[in-house]
Amino acid sequence: MRIKVGNLKYDGNGLYKDEYNQIFIVDKRNKRVYLIDDNDRKLVIFHQIRYLLPLLVFLLVGYFVDWIAGVILGIVVLIGLNIWLNRVYLKGLACVDNVEIPKQSHIKEKYLNTNNGNLIVLLVITILFPILLMINLFQTVGSIDKILVFETFNDFALIIGSIIAGVYSMYIAFTILAVIIEKRKM
Repeated sequence: MRIKVGNLKYDGNGLYKDEYNQIFIVDKRNKRVYLIDDNDRKLVIFHQIRYLLPLLVFLLVGYFVDWIAGVILGIVVLIGLNIWLNRVYLKGLACVDNVEIPKQSHIKEKYLNTNNGNLIVLLVITILFPILLMINLFQTVGSIDKILVFETFNDFALIIGSIIAGVYSMYIAFTILAVIIEKRKM
């Protein structure tokens, strides 16, 4: 069966759409696209949450059983899900080779189309968010000495989650600041 692929456009969650409203999963290394037909749309959720599901397993098993078991089971779920996706699910989909795959737009390009008032509000929020996370961390866990020692899984999850969310928020803040400066130069 010959598949006609139009110009691909990133649709979010690792999926691409073309002008014929077909949905594709893209393999950038091999320049292949896999067509998702109506029968396979129910299973595409596993492609979209392939990194979230192991994290969820890690958090639930780590909280209710043991955090080491959570890490091990999370890694097993991650590897097993990726093997299933690549060896079983994608092999069953219609494939087209040598397709021109567009680059995903950078987050900076998204913010360039936003007005200045919204950018300033976003900048303030993304700067205040890590500060509030650190205040919550110190009020919940205690002093800096207790933060560096993971007494319980809850403390571990709170500390790691706060650091990751804070760093990502600061990345967004610097991106927004760069966009504001770039817009002022225009």
